Amino acid sequence: MRRCAVTWFSGAWMAFALVCCAALAEAASLEADLEALRRQHDLVALAGLVLKDGEVREMAAVGLRRKGHPVAVTVDDLWHLGSVTKAMTATMIARLVERGVLDWTTTLSDLLPAHTESVHSGYRSVTLEDLLTHQAGLPANFSFFSNFERPPVDGELPDKRLQAVLKILAQTPVHPPRSGHLYSNVGYTLAGVVAEQATGVSWEELMQREVFTPLGITSAGFGAPGRAGSIDQPWGHQTILGLTKRAVAPGPNADNSAILGPAGTLHMSLRDWARFAQAHLALPGEEEPLLRSATFQRLHRPQAEDYAYGWVAGDAGELGARGPLLWHNGSNTMWYALMLILPQHRMSILFASNDGDAKAAEAAMQAAAQAVAARYIVPAAADGPGP
Repeated sequence: MRRCAVTWFSGAWMAFALVCCAALAEAASLEADLEALRRQHDLVALAGLVLKDGEVREMAAVGLRRKGHPVAVTVDDLWHLGSVTKAMTATMIARLVERGVLDWTTTLSDLLPAHTESVHSGYRSVTLEDLLTHQAGLPANFSFFSNFERPPVDGELPDKRLQAVLKILAQTPVHPPRSGHLYSNVGYTLAGVVAEQATGVSWEELMQREVFTPLGITSAGFGAPGRAGSIDQPWGHQTILGLTKRAVAPGPNADNSAILGPAGTLHMSLRDWARFAQAHLALPGEEEPLLRSATFQRLHRPQAEDYAYGWVAGDAGELGARGPLLWHNGSNTMWYALMLILPQHRMSILFASNDGDAKAAEAAMQAAAQAVAARYIVPAAADGPGP
C-alpha cells in the first residue's frame, strides 16, 4: 500500500488537468471519460462511481479483467482498495472508542500490557490517536522479508500480526512520537492489533461486525478478489521494468501479506464502497449514522500536516470547487484506488483500476475527477451559493 504525493494537484498539473477536463466535457458521461482516459494512459481497466446527495448518479467500468483476454470488467466487479482501507480501519476503531472499548489517548503501555517490557521505552507513550494519524515514530513499512510471510486468514493471523509489530516495537523509534509525521503501514497494522487485543476478535471479524454489516456491505473481502484459474473477477497487473504488464493470478501472492490487513488489503464492489463513502457524508440524524457527528468530525480533522484519521485533508479548490476535500489513495503495486469526498457538496467520487502503474492510474483518475467536478459542481458554484 502506498500513498502518493500529499500535494495532489500542483500548478503544472492543474493546467494539464483543465485541458483534459475541457476535452472530456464533450463526452459528458463517466463511462466515456473513463474509456478515453484508459486508452490515453494504457490502463488495463478503469472503474468509477459518482455519489451525490445520497444517490449513485453515475457508475462505469471499462477495459479488461485480464490483459490479453477478452473478458470485460463490469460495474459489479470487485476492486482492491489498497490503503483506502485505512479510512475503514479508523472507522471501525472509532466505533470501539464510542463504546468505551478503546480510548484515543490510551498509551501502548496500557493497550498492550502483557508486552510492555518488550516494547522500546520510546514507544510506550504512543497513543491510539498517534497510530491513526502517523505520529507514532514507527517506520513506514515492515522489513522486506516480512512480506514473504503468507499466513492464511484464519485464527492464527492475529498472533502473526502481534509478533510482527512486536519486532518493530523492540527497536528504536524512527523519531520521537508526536515530533513529526511519517506515513506508516506499520502504525495502522499496530492499530488493528490493538483492536484485536482489546476485543479478542480478529481485525477481519471486527471489520465485518463494526463496518460492513451495519452498512449493508456484502461484497467485502481480504486480499485480491477472484479465484485462481478463473477470470471471474479482475486480476491485478504489475508493470515490469516499465515495459510490459504482467497479470497476477488471484491468491496469496496477488497482494501484500495478510499481516498488513488493517493498512490495506480490502476489496469490494463500487456500490458497497459507495455505502462507506455515504456514511462519511451523512448529516446528523440521517439513517442511523454509523458514528456520532462529533466522531466523524474528529476522523476528518487533520492532526499532523494534512493527515486526519485515514484521510488526507485538502481543499476542493483542487477540483475547481469550494469547501474541504477529503481523500485517500492506495496501491499494492498491482491495483490502484482513489476515494474523494467533498462534504460541502455531499458528494463522493470513487475510482479503481486493476493496473499497478500508479503514475498512469493517478493521472487518469485526476483528469476524470476534474471532468466529474465540471459536470456536477463547478457550474453550480459559478451560479451562486452551492448545495
